[in-house]
Amino acid sequence: MDELATVALANYDARVRFETRAAAGDPSRALELLEKADATDQ
Repeated sequence: MDELATVALANYDARVRFETRAAAGDPSRALELLEKADATDQ
């Protein structure tokens, strides 16, 4: 049960950090980075 609680807290923390960064982020910059990642992946 303790392990499940630890995993749940870690997932929640990751989600909150992602949402915080996404709210403060620049959508056009995010798209530039995604395009760059796609270009290096191919």
